[in-house]
Amino acid sequence: MFPKQSIALVHHSNQLRRIGTPHFMAPEVVRREAYGKPVDAWGCGVFLFVLLSGSLPFYGTRETLFTQIVTGRYHVSE
Repeated sequence: MFPKQSIALVHHSNQLRRIGTPHFMAPEVVRREAYGKPVDAWGCGVFLFVLLSGSLPFYGTRETLFTQIVTGRYHVSE
């Protein structure tokens, strides 16, 4: 439907924007760095954490949440 060049430009332009649910964002997305398919593995890891523990690994205000994600400081419910 679209020329390949259009699709590449649209895909590339989204790579520096924060797209997705904040609790599941990978560190590179939070830092607004270029990202690729590995961010999907990160999101799956967060989802698995929720399934196993019953809670989100990162929580708080948006700023606190992003700091926890970038530093890798997660919470485990007791």
